[in-house]
Amino acid sequence: MEEVKHGLVEPQELSEEEVRRGLWLVIKDGMASQAMATLTGGAFLTAFALALGASNFLIGLLSAIPLFAQFLQLPALFLIGPLKRRSICVWASGIGRSAWLAAALVPLFAPKEVALKVLVGAVAFQAAFAAVSNASWNSWMRDLVPEKEFGRFFSRRMALTTALAVILALLGGFFVDQWQRWFPGRGLGAYCFLYFCGFLLGFWGLKYLSQIPEPPLRLGRESPGAFRSLLGPLRDENFRRLLRFYGLWSFAMNFASPFFVVYMVLWLKMSMALIVALGVLGQFVGLVFLPIWGRLSDAMANKSVLRISVPLYALSLIAWTFTTLPEPHAMTVPLLVGIYVAVGVSQAGVTLAASNISLKLSPKGAAAPYLAAYNVLGSILGGMASVLGGVVADALKGYSFGFFFEVSSPTRQYLQPLLHFKDLDFLFLLASLMGFMSLRELSRVKEEGELEKGLFVDLLLEEVKRPIKELIPREGLKNFLGVLTVSQRREKGG
Repeated sequence: MEEVKHGLVEPQELSEEEVRRGLWLVIKDGMASQAMATLTGGAFLTAFALALGASNFLIGLLSAIPLFAQFLQLPALFLIGPLKRRSICVWASGIGRSAWLAAALVPLFAPKEVALKVLVGAVAFQAAFAAVSNASWNSWMRDLVPEKEFGRFFSRRMALTTALAVILALLGGFFVDQWQRWFPGRGLGAYCFLYFCGFLLGFWGLKYLSQIPEPPLRLGRESPGAFRSLLGPLRDENFRRLLRFYGLWSFAMNFASPFFVVYMVLWLKMSMALIVALGVLGQFVGLVFLPIWGRLSDAMANKSVLRISVPLYALSLIAWTFTTLPEPHAMTVPLLVGIYVAVGVSQAGVTLAASNISLKLSPKGAAAPYLAAYNVLGSILGGMASVLGGVVADALKGYSFGFFFEVSSPTRQYLQPLLHFKDLDFLFLLASLMGFMSLRELSRVKEEGELEKGLFVDLLLEEVKRPIKELIPREGLKNFLGVLTVSQRREKGG
Protein backbone atom coordinates (compact mmCIF):
# COMPACT_ATOMS: atom_id res chain seq x y z
CA MET A 1 0.00 0.00 0.00
CA GLU A 2 1.16 3.53 -0.78
CA GLU A 3 -0.04 6.98 0.27
CA VAL A 4 0.70 10.50 -1.03
CA LYS A 5 2.36 12.77 1.51
CA HIS A 6 3.76 16.23 0.76
CA GLY A 7 3.64 15.42 -2.94
CA LEU A 8 5.69 12.22 -2.50
CA VAL A 9 4.52 8.63 -2.69
CA GLU A 10 5.45 6.88 0.56
CA PRO A 11 4.95 3.18 1.21
CA GLN A 12 2.94 2.12 4.23
CA GLU A 13 4.09 -0.44 6.75
CA LEU A 14 2.94 -4.01 6.19
CA SER A 15 -0.02 -5.21 8.20
CA GLU A 16 0.30 -8.08 10.67
CA GLU A 17 -1.58 -10.32 8.24
CA GLU A 18 0.78 -9.42 5.37
CA VAL A 19 3.81 -10.12 7.54
CA ARG A 20 2.50 -13.54 8.59
CA ARG A 21 1.65 -14.45 5.01
CA GLY A 22 5.08 -13.28 3.92
CA LEU A 23 6.85 -15.38 6.55
CA TRP A 24 5.04 -18.50 5.35
CA LEU A 25 6.09 -17.74 1.77
CA VAL A 26 9.68 -17.28 2.96
CA ILE A 27 9.53 -20.82 4.34
CA LYS A 28 8.11 -22.20 1.07
CA ASP A 29 10.79 -20.43 -0.95
CA GLY A 30 13.43 -21.75 1.43
CA MET A 31 12.25 -25.32 0.94
CA ALA A 32 12.35 -25.05 -2.84
CA SER A 33 15.79 -23.44 -2.75
CA GLN A 34 17.05 -26.11 -0.37
CA ALA A 35 15.73 -28.85 -2.65
CA MET A 36 17.69 -27.34 -5.53
CA ALA A 37 20.82 -26.92 -3.41
CA THR A 38 20.65 -30.51 -2.14
CA LEU A 39 20.54 -32.03 -5.61
CA THR A 40 23.16 -29.73 -7.14
CA GLY A 41 25.62 -29.31 -4.28
CA GLY A 42 27.27 -31.05 -1.35
CA ALA A 43 28.14 -34.71 -1.83
CA PHE A 44 26.49 -34.86 -5.25
CA LEU A 45 28.59 -31.99 -6.63
CA THR A 46 31.82 -33.50 -5.28
CA ALA A 47 30.97 -36.98 -6.59
CA PHE A 48 29.92 -35.53 -9.96
CA ALA A 49 33.23 -33.68 -10.24
CA LEU A 50 35.23 -36.76 -9.19
CA ALA A 51 33.39 -38.81 -11.83
CA LEU A 52 34.47 -36.22 -14.40
CA GLY A 53 38.12 -36.52 -13.27
CA ALA A 54 38.52 -33.55 -10.91
CA SER A 55 41.70 -33.17 -8.80
CA ASN A 56 41.85 -32.09 -5.14
CA PHE A 57 42.66 -28.57 -6.29
CA LEU A 58 39.57 -28.48 -8.49
CA ILE A 59 37.39 -29.87 -5.67
CA GLY A 60 38.64 -27.04 -3.50
CA LEU A 61 38.01 -24.55 -6.29
CA LEU A 62 34.42 -25.75 -6.72
CA SER A 63 33.85 -25.19 -3.01
CA ALA A 64 35.56 -21.80 -3.17
CA ILE A 65 33.68 -20.34 -6.15
CA PRO A 66 30.34 -19.77 -4.33
CA LEU A 67 32.27 -18.16 -1.47
CA PHE A 68 34.32 -15.86 -3.70
CA ALA A 69 31.12 -14.88 -5.52
CA GLN A 70 29.80 -13.34 -2.29
CA PHE A 71 32.09 -10.38 -2.99
CA LEU A 72 29.49 -9.34 -5.57
CA GLN A 73 27.17 -8.49 -2.68
CA LEU A 74 29.05 -5.21 -2.26
CA PRO A 75 28.33 -3.73 -5.72
CA ALA A 76 24.87 -5.33 -5.57
CA LEU A 77 24.08 -3.06 -2.60
CA PHE A 78 23.97 -0.11 -4.99
CA LEU A 79 20.95 -1.69 -6.67
CA ILE A 80 18.94 -1.44 -3.44
CA GLY A 81 16.85 1.71 -3.59
CA PRO A 82 16.78 2.31 -7.34
CA LEU A 83 15.27 -1.18 -7.69
CA LYS A 84 12.93 -3.07 -5.38
CA ARG A 85 14.63 -5.75 -3.33
CA ARG A 86 12.06 -8.35 -4.40
CA SER A 87 12.69 -7.66 -8.10
CA ILE A 88 16.45 -7.99 -7.64
CA CYS A 89 16.03 -11.32 -5.84
CA VAL A 90 13.62 -12.85 -8.34
CA TRP A 91 15.49 -11.86 -11.49
CA ALA A 92 18.98 -12.64 -10.17
CA SER A 93 17.86 -16.00 -8.81
CA GLY A 94 16.11 -16.96 -12.03
CA ILE A 95 19.07 -16.09 -14.25
CA GLY A 96 21.55 -17.90 -12.00
CA ARG A 97 19.52 -21.09 -11.62
CA SER A 98 19.32 -21.55 -15.38
CA ALA A 99 23.00 -22.63 -15.28
CA TRP A 100 22.02 -26.00 -13.81
CA LEU A 101 20.35 -26.93 -17.09
CA ALA A 102 23.69 -26.69 -18.91
CA ALA A 103 25.42 -28.72 -16.19
CA ALA A 104 22.75 -31.42 -16.55
CA LEU A 105 22.81 -31.70 -20.36
CA VAL A 106 26.42 -31.16 -21.51
CA PRO A 107 27.92 -34.36 -19.98
CA LEU A 108 25.46 -36.42 -22.02
CA PHE A 109 27.13 -35.58 -25.35
CA ALA A 110 30.51 -33.90 -24.59
CA PRO A 111 33.87 -35.35 -23.41
CA LYS A 112 34.53 -35.40 -19.67
CA GLU A 113 37.10 -32.61 -19.93
CA VAL A 114 34.55 -30.30 -21.56
CA ALA A 115 31.79 -31.35 -19.17
CA LEU A 116 34.02 -30.62 -16.18
CA LYS A 117 34.69 -27.10 -17.47
CA VAL A 118 30.97 -26.56 -18.02
CA LEU A 119 30.25 -27.76 -14.47
CA VAL A 120 32.79 -25.32 -13.04
CA GLY A 121 31.30 -22.53 -15.20
CA ALA A 122 27.76 -23.39 -14.11
CA VAL A 123 28.75 -23.27 -10.44
CA ALA A 124 30.42 -19.88 -10.97
CA PHE A 125 27.49 -18.44 -12.97
CA GLN A 126 24.87 -19.56 -10.48
CA ALA A 127 26.95 -18.40 -7.50
CA ALA A 128 27.48 -14.93 -8.98
CA PHE A 129 23.78 -14.24 -9.44
CA ALA A 130 22.95 -15.87 -6.11
CA ALA A 131 25.25 -13.35 -4.41
CA VAL A 132 23.44 -10.46 -6.06
CA SER A 133 20.15 -11.96 -4.91
CA ASN A 134 21.41 -12.54 -1.35
CA ALA A 135 22.43 -8.91 -0.87
CA SER A 136 18.84 -7.82 -1.36
CA TRP A 137 17.37 -10.84 0.42
CA ASN A 138 19.34 -10.14 3.62
CA SER A 139 18.12 -6.56 3.79
CA TRP A 140 14.60 -7.64 2.85
CA MET A 141 14.41 -10.29 5.60
CA ARG A 142 15.94 -7.93 8.19
CA ASP A 143 12.92 -5.66 7.75
CA LEU A 144 10.28 -8.36 7.23
CA VAL A 145 10.98 -10.75 10.13
CA PRO A 146 10.13 -9.31 13.60
CA GLU A 147 13.36 -8.91 15.56
CA LYS A 148 12.08 -10.80 18.62
CA GLU A 149 11.33 -13.82 16.45
CA PHE A 150 14.69 -14.13 14.67
CA GLY A 151 15.73 -17.25 16.56
CA ARG A 152 12.40 -19.07 16.49
CA PHE A 153 11.52 -18.21 12.89
CA PHE A 154 14.87 -19.00 11.30
CA SER A 155 15.29 -22.17 13.38
CA ARG A 156 11.84 -23.29 12.19
CA ARG A 157 12.73 -22.47 8.58
CA MET A 158 16.04 -24.29 8.89
CA ALA A 159 14.30 -27.28 10.49
CA LEU A 160 11.83 -27.62 7.62
CA THR A 161 14.43 -27.15 4.90
CA THR A 162 16.78 -29.58 6.65
CA ALA A 163 14.03 -32.20 6.87
CA LEU A 164 13.40 -31.85 3.13
CA ALA A 165 17.13 -32.00 2.40
CA VAL A 166 17.40 -35.23 4.40
CA ILE A 167 14.66 -36.92 2.37
CA LEU A 168 16.01 -35.77 -0.99
CA ALA A 169 19.61 -36.65 -0.11
CA LEU A 170 18.63 -40.20 0.86
CA LEU A 171 16.57 -40.66 -2.28
CA GLY A 172 19.36 -39.16 -4.39
CA GLY A 173 22.07 -41.39 -2.89
CA PHE A 174 19.94 -44.50 -3.33
CA PHE A 175 19.16 -43.43 -6.91
CA VAL A 176 22.85 -42.96 -7.80
CA ASP A 177 23.79 -46.42 -6.51
CA GLN A 178 20.86 -48.07 -8.26
CA TRP A 179 21.61 -46.27 -11.52
CA GLN A 180 25.18 -47.58 -11.45
CA ARG A 181 23.79 -51.10 -11.04
CA TRP A 182 21.28 -50.63 -13.86
CA PHE A 183 23.76 -48.94 -16.22
CA PRO A 184 27.33 -50.05 -15.39
CA GLY A 185 29.90 -47.60 -16.70
CA ARG A 186 27.33 -44.84 -17.23
CA GLY A 187 27.19 -43.35 -13.75
CA LEU A 188 27.29 -39.77 -15.06
CA GLY A 189 23.69 -40.11 -16.20
CA ALA A 190 22.52 -40.30 -12.59
CA TYR A 191 24.11 -36.94 -11.73
CA CYS A 192 22.73 -35.37 -14.90
CA PHE A 193 19.23 -36.44 -13.86
CA LEU A 194 19.68 -35.02 -10.34
CA TYR A 195 20.87 -31.69 -11.73
CA PHE A 196 17.93 -31.48 -14.10
CA CYS A 197 15.54 -32.06 -11.18
CA GLY A 198 17.41 -29.37 -9.22
CA PHE A 199 16.93 -26.96 -12.13
CA LEU A 200 13.16 -27.57 -12.16
CA LEU A 201 12.81 -27.21 -8.37
CA GLY A 202 14.82 -23.99 -8.38
CA PHE A 203 12.47 -22.37 -10.90
CA TRP A 204 9.45 -23.65 -9.00
CA GLY A 205 10.67 -21.72 -5.94
CA LEU A 206 10.66 -18.44 -7.86
CA LYS A 207 6.86 -18.47 -7.68
CA TYR A 208 6.94 -18.17 -3.89
CA LEU A 209 9.81 -15.70 -3.88
CA SER A 210 7.92 -13.32 -6.18
CA GLN A 211 4.89 -13.31 -3.84
CA ILE A 212 6.65 -12.35 -0.60
CA PRO A 213 5.61 -8.79 0.41
CA GLU A 214 8.35 -6.20 0.71
CA PRO A 215 8.39 -3.78 3.67
CA PRO A 216 9.11 -0.11 2.90
CA LEU A 217 12.77 0.79 2.55
CA ARG A 218 13.88 3.97 4.27
CA LEU A 219 16.26 5.30 1.65
CA GLY A 220 17.69 7.97 3.91
CA ARG A 221 19.04 5.28 6.22
CA GLU A 222 19.52 2.11 4.21
CA SER A 223 20.60 3.30 0.79
CA PRO A 224 24.23 2.51 0.07
CA GLY A 225 24.47 5.38 -2.39
CA ALA A 226 27.25 6.96 -0.38
CA PHE A 227 30.53 5.11 -0.12
CA ARG A 228 30.71 5.79 3.61
CA SER A 229 27.81 3.39 4.18
CA LEU A 230 30.10 0.55 3.10
CA LEU A 231 32.67 1.66 5.68
CA GLY A 232 30.12 1.70 8.50
CA PRO A 233 30.74 -1.90 9.61
CA LEU A 234 34.50 -1.28 9.70
CA ARG A 235 34.03 1.75 11.95
CA ASP A 236 31.96 -0.27 14.41
CA GLU A 237 34.52 -1.72 16.85
CA ASN A 238 32.28 -4.50 18.17
CA PHE A 239 31.23 -5.52 14.67
CA ARG A 240 34.90 -5.63 13.64
CA ARG A 241 35.48 -8.17 16.43
CA LEU A 242 32.63 -10.25 15.04
CA LEU A 243 34.17 -10.02 11.56
CA ARG A 244 37.52 -11.28 12.86
CA PHE A 245 35.87 -14.25 14.56
CA TYR A 246 33.72 -15.19 11.61
CA GLY A 247 36.54 -14.74 9.10
CA LEU A 248 38.86 -17.07 11.00
CA TRP A 249 36.08 -19.59 11.64
CA SER A 250 35.06 -19.59 7.99
CA PHE A 251 38.68 -20.14 6.96
CA ALA A 252 39.04 -23.07 9.38
CA MET A 253 35.80 -24.76 8.36
CA ASN A 254 36.33 -24.44 4.60
CA PHE A 255 39.95 -25.53 4.78
CA ALA A 256 38.84 -29.13 5.44
CA SER A 257 35.10 -29.59 4.88
CA PRO A 258 35.22 -29.74 1.03
CA PHE A 259 37.30 -32.92 1.33
CA PHE A 260 35.05 -35.00 3.60
CA VAL A 261 33.37 -36.65 0.62
CA VAL A 262 36.71 -37.02 -1.19
CA TYR A 263 38.08 -38.83 1.86
CA MET A 264 35.14 -41.23 2.00
CA VAL A 265 35.08 -41.92 -1.74
CA LEU A 266 38.81 -42.32 -2.40
CA TRP A 267 40.23 -43.51 0.93
CA LEU A 268 37.35 -45.30 2.65
CA LYS A 269 35.83 -46.66 -0.62
CA MET A 270 32.28 -46.05 0.62
CA SER A 271 29.12 -46.20 -1.49
CA MET A 272 27.22 -43.02 -2.29
CA ALA A 273 24.22 -44.28 -0.31
CA LEU A 274 26.31 -44.67 2.86
CA ILE A 275 28.03 -41.32 2.34
CA VAL A 276 24.68 -39.60 1.93
CA ALA A 277 23.23 -41.54 4.89
CA LEU A 278 25.99 -40.19 7.13
CA GLY A 279 25.32 -36.68 5.88
CA VAL A 280 21.62 -37.21 6.52
CA LEU A 281 22.40 -38.38 10.06
CA GLY A 282 24.23 -35.14 10.71
CA GLN A 283 21.34 -33.14 9.26
CA PHE A 284 18.80 -35.06 11.33
CA VAL A 285 20.73 -34.45 14.55
CA GLY A 286 21.01 -30.78 13.57
CA LEU A 287 17.27 -30.74 12.95
CA VAL A 288 16.64 -32.06 16.46
CA PHE A 289 18.96 -29.49 18.03
CA LEU A 290 17.78 -26.47 16.02
CA PRO A 291 14.80 -25.69 18.30
CA ILE A 292 17.08 -26.06 21.33
CA TRP A 293 19.68 -23.66 19.91
CA GLY A 294 16.88 -21.32 18.77
CA ARG A 295 15.31 -21.08 22.23
CA LEU A 296 18.69 -20.59 23.88
CA SER A 297 19.77 -17.90 21.41
CA ASP A 298 16.53 -15.96 21.97
CA ALA A 299 16.47 -16.37 25.74
CA MET A 300 20.19 -15.98 26.43
CA ALA A 301 22.69 -14.99 23.74
CA ASN A 302 24.04 -16.23 20.44
CA LYS A 303 27.60 -15.93 21.69
CA SER A 304 26.89 -18.48 24.41
CA VAL A 305 25.69 -20.94 21.76
CA LEU A 306 28.87 -20.37 19.73
CA ARG A 307 31.12 -21.00 22.74
CA ILE A 308 29.79 -24.57 22.88
CA SER A 309 29.25 -25.39 19.20
CA VAL A 310 32.56 -24.06 17.78
CA PRO A 311 34.91 -26.27 19.86
CA LEU A 312 32.61 -29.27 19.30
CA TYR A 313 33.05 -28.88 15.54
CA ALA A 314 36.82 -28.47 15.94
CA LEU A 315 37.01 -31.71 17.92
CA SER A 316 35.03 -33.53 15.24
CA LEU A 317 37.72 -32.55 12.72
CA ILE A 318 40.39 -34.22 14.85
CA ALA A 319 38.28 -37.38 15.01
CA TRP A 320 38.50 -37.74 11.20
CA THR A 321 42.17 -38.63 11.52
CA PHE A 322 41.31 -41.78 13.50
CA THR A 323 39.05 -43.30 10.83
CA THR A 324 42.14 -44.92 9.26
CA LEU A 325 45.10 -46.39 11.18
CA PRO A 326 46.44 -46.33 8.46
CA GLU A 327 43.66 -48.27 6.69
CA PRO A 328 39.92 -48.47 7.45
CA HIS A 329 39.23 -50.66 10.49
CA ALA A 330 36.33 -52.17 12.44
CA MET A 331 35.59 -48.87 14.22
CA THR A 332 35.69 -46.70 11.10
CA VAL A 333 31.94 -46.55 10.49
CA PRO A 334 30.99 -46.20 14.19
CA LEU A 335 33.53 -43.40 14.47
CA LEU A 336 32.08 -41.70 11.39
CA VAL A 337 28.62 -41.95 12.97
CA GLY A 338 29.93 -40.16 16.06
CA ILE A 339 31.66 -37.54 13.92
CA TYR A 340 28.51 -36.73 11.97
CA VAL A 341 26.44 -36.54 15.16
CA ALA A 342 28.91 -34.00 16.56
CA VAL A 343 28.97 -32.14 13.24
CA GLY A 344 25.16 -32.01 13.14
CA VAL A 345 24.89 -30.60 16.65
CA SER A 346 27.69 -28.08 16.19
CA GLN A 347 26.80 -26.90 12.69
CA ALA A 348 23.20 -26.26 13.71
CA GLY A 349 24.44 -24.08 16.56
CA VAL A 350 27.11 -22.24 14.58
CA THR A 351 24.91 -21.61 11.53
CA LEU A 352 21.97 -20.29 13.53
CA ALA A 353 23.88 -18.33 16.17
CA ALA A 354 26.40 -16.77 13.77
CA SER A 355 23.62 -15.64 11.45
CA ASN A 356 21.55 -14.27 14.32
CA ILE A 357 24.40 -12.41 15.99
CA SER A 358 25.24 -10.66 12.71
CA LEU A 359 21.60 -9.57 12.43
CA LYS A 360 21.49 -8.53 16.08
CA LEU A 361 24.64 -6.38 15.89
CA SER A 362 23.51 -4.75 12.62
CA PRO A 363 21.58 -1.48 13.11
CA LYS A 364 17.98 -1.74 12.04
CA GLY A 365 17.29 0.27 8.91
CA ALA A 366 20.96 0.18 7.92
CA ALA A 367 21.61 -3.54 7.98
CA ALA A 368 22.55 -4.16 4.34
CA PRO A 369 26.19 -2.87 4.48
CA TYR A 370 26.81 -4.69 7.77
CA LEU A 371 25.40 -8.01 6.58
CA ALA A 372 27.17 -7.70 3.24
CA ALA A 373 30.52 -7.06 4.96
CA TYR A 374 29.91 -10.04 7.26
CA ASN A 375 29.00 -12.40 4.41
CA VAL A 376 31.67 -11.15 2.01
CA LEU A 377 34.55 -11.38 4.49
CA GLY A 378 33.58 -14.87 5.62
CA SER A 379 33.05 -15.99 2.06
CA ILE A 380 36.32 -14.63 0.67
CA LEU A 381 38.38 -16.15 3.48
CA GLY A 382 36.41 -19.39 3.19
CA GLY A 383 37.06 -19.49 -0.55
CA MET A 384 40.75 -18.87 -0.06
CA ALA A 385 40.79 -21.70 2.49
CA SER A 386 39.12 -24.15 0.09
CA VAL A 387 41.62 -23.43 -2.69
CA LEU A 388 44.57 -23.52 -0.30
CA GLY A 389 43.24 -26.77 1.18
CA GLY A 390 43.21 -28.32 -2.29
CA VAL A 391 46.77 -27.16 -2.94
CA VAL A 392 47.97 -28.52 0.41
CA ALA A 393 46.12 -31.82 -0.17
CA ASP A 394 47.83 -32.32 -3.52
CA ALA A 395 51.22 -31.27 -2.10
CA LEU A 396 51.00 -33.66 0.86
CA LYS A 397 49.85 -36.64 -1.20
CA GLY A 398 52.01 -39.60 -0.26
CA TYR A 399 53.28 -38.13 3.03
CA SER A 400 52.53 -39.82 6.36
CA PHE A 401 53.40 -39.55 10.05
CA GLY A 402 52.63 -41.99 12.84
CA PHE A 403 53.40 -43.64 16.17
CA PHE A 404 53.36 -47.42 16.50
CA PHE A 405 53.34 -49.90 19.38
CA GLU A 406 55.75 -52.73 18.58
CA VAL A 407 56.09 -56.22 20.01
CA SER A 408 58.65 -58.52 18.40
CA SER A 409 60.26 -61.88 18.87
CA PRO A 410 62.88 -63.82 16.88
CA THR A 411 60.15 -65.24 14.67
CA ARG A 412 57.36 -62.64 14.70
CA GLN A 413 56.81 -58.91 14.78
CA TYR A 414 53.58 -57.15 15.75
CA LEU A 415 52.95 -53.47 15.01
CA GLN A 416 49.88 -51.65 16.30
CA PRO A 417 49.42 -48.06 15.06
CA LEU A 418 48.54 -45.62 17.84
CA LEU A 419 48.44 -42.48 15.69
CA HIS A 420 48.74 -42.25 11.94
CA PHE A 421 48.28 -39.18 9.76
CA LYS A 422 48.48 -39.09 5.98
CA ASP A 423 47.37 -36.88 3.10
CA LEU A 424 44.04 -35.29 4.05
CA ASP A 425 44.55 -35.98 7.77
CA PHE A 426 46.94 -33.03 7.92
CA LEU A 427 44.20 -30.73 6.59
CA PHE A 428 41.82 -31.84 9.33
CA LEU A 429 44.40 -31.20 12.06
CA LEU A 430 45.25 -27.73 10.76
CA ALA A 431 41.58 -26.81 10.39
CA SER A 432 40.85 -27.93 13.95
CA LEU A 433 43.68 -25.77 15.29
CA MET A 434 42.32 -22.72 13.47
CA GLY A 435 38.83 -23.45 14.78
CA PHE A 436 40.08 -23.30 18.36
CA MET A 437 41.94 -20.08 17.56
CA SER A 438 38.68 -18.44 16.45
CA LEU A 439 37.34 -18.79 20.01
CA ARG A 440 39.81 -16.15 21.16
CA GLU A 441 38.29 -13.64 18.74
CA LEU A 442 34.77 -14.65 19.77
CA SER A 443 35.55 -13.90 23.42
CA ARG A 444 36.09 -10.23 22.51
CA VAL A 445 32.66 -9.78 20.91
CA LYS A 446 30.14 -8.05 23.18
CA GLU A 447 26.53 -9.23 23.05
CA GLU A 448 23.74 -8.35 25.43
CA GLY A 449 22.47 -11.28 27.50
CA GLU A 450 25.61 -13.42 27.38
CA LEU A 451 25.85 -15.99 30.17
CA GLU A 452 28.80 -17.56 31.93
CA LYS A 453 29.80 -20.79 30.21
CA GLY A 454 28.95 -23.01 33.18
CA LEU A 455 25.46 -21.59 33.60
CA PHE A 456 24.80 -21.86 29.88
CA VAL A 457 25.86 -25.52 29.87
CA ASP A 458 23.39 -26.19 32.70
CA LEU A 459 20.60 -24.56 30.71
CA LEU A 460 21.62 -26.50 27.61
CA LEU A 461 21.38 -29.78 29.51
CA GLU A 462 17.93 -28.80 30.74
CA GLU A 463 16.84 -28.10 27.16
CA VAL A 464 18.14 -31.51 26.08
CA LYS A 465 16.34 -33.24 28.94
CA ARG A 466 13.03 -31.51 28.18
CA PRO A 467 11.90 -33.74 25.27
CA ILE A 468 12.88 -36.83 27.28
CA LYS A 469 10.76 -35.68 30.21
CA GLU A 470 7.86 -34.97 27.88
CA LEU A 471 8.02 -38.52 26.52
CA ILE A 472 7.85 -40.05 30.04
CA PRO A 473 4.90 -38.77 32.14
CA ARG A 474 5.99 -37.63 35.59
CA GLU A 475 3.44 -39.77 37.45
CA GLY A 476 4.41 -42.83 35.43
CA LEU A 477 8.07 -42.26 36.27
CA LYS A 478 7.24 -41.93 39.98
CA ASN A 479 5.25 -45.16 39.91
CA PHE A 480 8.08 -46.94 38.11
CA LEU A 481 10.63 -45.74 40.66
CA GLY A 482 8.30 -46.72 43.49
CA VAL A 483 7.90 -50.26 42.16
CA LEU A 484 11.67 -50.50 41.65
CA THR A 485 12.32 -49.41 45.26
CA VAL A 486 9.82 -51.93 46.69
CA SER A 487 11.38 -54.66 44.57
CA GLN A 488 14.86 -53.85 45.84
CA ARG A 489 13.67 -53.90 49.46
CA ARG A 490 12.08 -57.31 48.98
CA GLU A 491 15.30 -58.66 47.51
CA LYS A 492 17.27 -57.42 50.51
CA GLY A 493 14.65 -58.80 52.91
CA GLY A 494 14.60 -62.19 51.13
